[in-house]
Amino acid sequence: MDSTTAANMSVVKDSPLLRDHVVLVEGRMFVSFTNHLDAIRNMSKYKMRDDDVLISSYPRSGTHWTTAMVDLVMKEGDVEAVQNVNIHDRSSWLEYSKAAWAGTLDILAGEWGENPMDEAERVESPRLFSTHLGYDNVPEDVRQGKCKVIVTLRNPKSVLASLYKFNQSAAMDAVFDKKPDQDLVLDCQLTDELYRTHYGPWMNNIEQWWIHKDELKGKILFVVYEEMIKNMPKVLKEVAEFLNKDIPEERIHKMADYLKFDNMKQSKATGDALGKMKQGAKVDKNTELTHMCKGTIDDWKNVFTVAQNERMDKFYTDRLEKIGLKLDFE
Repeated sequence: MDSTTAANMSVVKDSPLLRDHVVLVEGRMFVSFTNHLDAIRNMSKYKMRDDDVLISSYPRSGTHWTTAMVDLVMKEGDVEAVQNVNIHDRSSWLEYSKAAWAGTLDILAGEWGENPMDEAERVESPRLFSTHLGYDNVPEDVRQGKCKVIVTLRNPKSVLASLYKFNQSAAMDAVFDKKPDQDLVLDCQLTDELYRTHYGPWMNNIEQWWIHKDELKGKILFVVYEEMIKNMPKVLKEVAEFLNKDIPEERIHKMADYLKFDNMKQSKATGDALGKMKQGAKVDKNTELTHMCKGTIDDWKNVFTVAQNERMDKFYTDRLEKIGLKLDFE
């Protein structure tokens, strides 16, 4: 146990997560039953290739949807080539092994599988990576602009609402001593303390990417979840331009149709992205695990009370204005 972990263990014990599975790395909370902690602890030193593409997306921000979109652009819009490929075979994760996604590990017993960065060394270029890690925890090569980064933004009220619903899923009984209610979700998110929630709070994750965007000019692109819902063709064109892909207009619209949220949700290749991981947690495959929900912008109104919404406004409004980031909440 490192000193940071020891110093904050009393705080971590207040976490609703199972006590034995909460670990701090550089003061930030991770969980040992899914994250490959050796990979995370050594992440800064891993070498990236010039033609790598990394997607960084805070949990419940449309990570798998963005992965499907970017992979399709990298394949120049060949829908037939990707539509039946499992989403976890379309990118490599920085902090999850292939075996963890495949459900072949006893993850609650601490089995992590092969280091995902070692797995990635065997992947041919150009490689696509996905991660929930923020700027502070990705490889130094990424922070130095060696490869391209696509960051998914989603308004924090929707992110927190989705986190709440995900954690209320029956399958999450295997993870929590007591499932967090809405107030506890806000307590763990509306803070600058990195050890209160998995991956640290949304604000810290997004803020760090945003304030370093000028240093990564030409190497970083922000895509917005709400824009993907409202105008997917526009987002596809932006991603294609960023990745230097010349895709005809008619193919863009075919891609957008394939990428409609409801189509992604109904597809076995994308809509059940966490299904096999349940096996590794000894959870019955038919047990509910809310993954892709509604794909709407303002469902947070159905989750949080007026008072809770006011708490979020009080915390986020000034912070977002300070860094010049505007997001669509409805």
